[in-house]
Order: sequence, then C-alpha cells, then structure tokens
Amino acid sequence: MDERVGTRMPGKAPMRLAGVLIVACIVFAMPLAGAFSAMGVDARSAKEMRDAGAAPQLGQTWVGRWMKTSGWSGFESDLRTMRDSGVTPVIMWYYWGDDISVSCVRDGCNGRNRGEWDSLMREMAKRAHATMGSKPFYVVLEPEFNKNGVQHWETFDGYLETQAKTVRSIAPSARLVVGFGHWGGWTIFDRAVAASDLSGVQLMRASTRDSESVALNSASYTIDNAKKLKSLFGKNVLLYDLAIGSYGGWEGVQEKVLQSFIDRRAELGQAGVVGVVWRYVHDNNNSSGYFGAAESSWGVKKADGTKKRAYDELVTLLKGTTSTSTPPATHSSDVFSGVTGNNWWIQAKVAKSPTKVETRVNGGPWVNMPWHSWGAWAVSTHAPTGSVVELRATYGDGSTARTSHTWSSTGPTSQGSFSATFSGVKVQEWWVQTSVQSTEPVAKVEARVNGGSWIGLDAKSYGWAKSIKVPSGAKVEFRATSTSGATATSSAYSR
Repeated sequence: MDERVGTRMPGKAPMRLAGVLIVACIVFAMPLAGAFSAMGVDARSAKEMRDAGAAPQLGQTWVGRWMKTSGWSGFESDLRTMRDSGVTPVIMWYYWGDDISVSCVRDGCNGRNRGEWDSLMREMAKRAHATMGSKPFYVVLEPEFNKNGVQHWETFDGYLETQAKTVRSIAPSARLVVGFGHWGGWTIFDRAVAASDLSGVQLMRASTRDSESVALNSASYTIDNAKKLKSLFGKNVLLYDLAIGSYGGWEGVQEKVLQSFIDRRAELGQAGVVGVVWRYVHDNNNSSGYFGAAESSWGVKKADGTKKRAYDELVTLLKGTTSTSTPPATHSSDVFSGVTGNNWWIQAKVAKSPTKVETRVNGGPWVNMPWHSWGAWAVSTHAPTGSVVELRATYGDGSTARTSHTWSSTGPTSQGSFSATFSGVKVQEWWVQTSVQSTEPVAKVEARVNGGSWIGLDAKSYGWAKSIKVPSGAKVEFRATSTSGATATSSAYSR
C-alpha cells in the first residue's frame, strides 16, 4: 500500500468503473428518474412519522466503537423494527469519529486502532445480515472522514475499498455509500466509490457556526455538490445526513430550508440525489460537538414533543411529490405587504410561507430574493426610476402569487440618511466582534483586515462576530449595510 500523502497510485481502477451496476443495486428503494424518491429520518422516529401520514423509506442508525461497552441489542432492535415496517436501514459506520487523522488511523489513538476498526466492521456486517437476511440495507462508510489530512491520504482510499468489499462479502444485500463530508477533498477516493453503490455527502448548518444566508442556501449547495460528485465518479448521491439546528432563533431558518428541499425536489433528482435522510425528528440533550449548544436542536420537535415550525415541512417532504393532476392554484397579490426599496434595493413581506420569492425589472430575468432575519425577502438589484418592478412568490405545492409596482426614485428612507455606530468592539488574533446601533434596520455587518476583502459576520445575541485571522498590529474596519442598501463604515481598530 502506497503511504504517500496526496499521490496517485498506478494501475487504479477508472473512476467510472461499475457505473452501470448502480441501477441494479439501488432501484429497489430509489428510482432514478425525476425527483429523488427516498426520504428518511432517524430509525426510532420512522414509525411515528408513518403514523403522522408520512412515508419514510429510509431510517438512520449509528454504529461505532461504543458498541464494545453498550452492546449490539439497540442496533439490532432498530434493524428489526425497520425491517418489519418496510423501512430500509441506513447504517452510519462511524468508528474513527472526530479523532480521525492520518496518524490516528496509521498508528492508533485514544484506544482506536485499525485492527479493531476491521473487527467491529465485520461484526456489524454479520449482525446486520443475520437480522435483515436478503432485505437490503445501506452502510455509510465513515461519515465525514475527509478531514484532518485524510482528504489528501491515498492510503485511506484503499482502506475504504477493502471495507466496502468485506461488508459486501459478509452481507450480499448490503449497499455501500462513501461517507464524504460536504467540504470537498474527494478526488483521490475513486477506488472506494468504485467498490460502493453510491457516493454520499452530508450537510449540517447551525447558528453557532454559520450565517442564515449560508443555511438558507442548503438546497443549492446540495445540488452543486451532487453534480460535482456525479461528474467525478459517475454515480448517484445519497444525502445521508441533513441537519439544520433551530438553536439561536433559527426555527424559521430550519423551516425554510426544508421548504426549499420540497420546492426543488426535481432539481435535486436531476443532479443525481436519490435520497435524503434528516438527522432527528426529536431534539436531544447533546450539547457537545462541533456545533456546540446547537447540537441539541436538530429535531423538528422539541424534547417535550412540541412541534417546531419545520415539522409540517418534514412531513410534507416525507410524503413525496405532490399530485400534478390539477394545476396549482394562484394566490391573490394581497399576500405581499411592505413593498419598499430604492434604485438599488427591493424588499417585501410575503404571507403564507412561500418557498421562494423573486423579482424582475422591466420584464428582465427573474432574480431570487433571499429571506432575511428581520422577516422580509429582499435583494440588491438595479431598479431605475420609472421601472416596472414585479414580484413573484412560489409555494411548496407549486402555486404562485404575483404583484407589480411602478418604481420611484427613493425608498422609505434616503440613502444619505443611514448612519451607524459601532460599540463593544473586540479585535483579537482569531476573533472580531461589534455591536451596531443604526438609524435603519441592518441587513448585514462585515469586517475587513488591512483593507482586504469584506467578510460577512454572523448575527449573535450579543452583536455581530466571526472567527477571522488578525495578525499582530493589523487594522480592522467594520461596515454595516441597511435594508435599503445604504452603508456605514467604522473607523479602523488596531489589534
């Protein structure tokens, strides 16, 4: 085995080998034409969602090193429950976890070693086969493994290839999925994908790490990643772990992300996404991990069973595509309110929770209007005085609403009237922070170091902040942008 990091091994199987095999392997649960058809949740919530009128086809259950102390009974119980209810298990084979690195896999760390990795994998495959028999199940090989240098380590490609082949030899009904994290570093793992049935990817967003705009772009991000993976390896993609936290006032964000997946089912299918698994239906008390406190808020129900805003959207997504036997309805234009703006800003509030809102000027191309935390849909686009500005809202069932306005030269406040003051400023080696008081609602706040590119800050309960590298002696400026598109910039602060 070649131990060199980032090198290509001679004689490797072509990336597209066995591409024809995928149809035979996955057609039982995931038809490939049109929109993706397989949707899942955590294994222990599958029956609950069926009782709610949804139809989850996939159920996620996790297996890792903890089986040595906790035993296999819970895992086997999950499999039996799914088997008997017609749900296809998605087993998350997660041995290395966040400890994964080149040195950890090669030399062992924190009680982990390659010998145990292989032996527990075989035990998992044997128990799954004994429980499922000839019924199919998926095994996701090491979710999020492509980090901490492993993404450049060719040897790990061979290890995953061997594990995929071993699982299949023990359990012929197993279908293998390579567990890529969504951030890239995929290209050298062609042998692992060739030995598997699908490439896989996950996507997790939370207020403790991400901005709202990044989270609301989740469907587009998934489509782009699926296209890249399919182009690289010629195989379809399972989004094996979708999680959007509601922590930090993000219930509306969680709801809108699921709405966007409903609205863009066809695009996801066309990009090669054949299934999506939502992490949890219920919140739990886990508050550790990369996302901190948000780790406890992946559910669409609170721990006490109270439904969050996103619950109905998840049920709708689990039910599948809506019927097209009747044309979608058209809503009246009174769903729009507070339509405002100026020559470079268009904003509106829209009732009945649309999945997307767009605008166009003088019959030009439709431009997407992102949803913003102050409760409006808005975009910066040029609308000269006298222009005809149209707005179009689209809902999850395909219905639409439209309105039209003749644009004036100014919005509710003029560009020149906006001002902002910056207080509570912190400038540290890896952290910048400020509070903003302004004469108009603030759409975003950015920072730049030594006159470089502006970097968006994340909205926090205490102000605006982000982890940004600030060298010793560097100067940092802050810039606030109002909802009408006006800006105000701070003086420079030295570290």
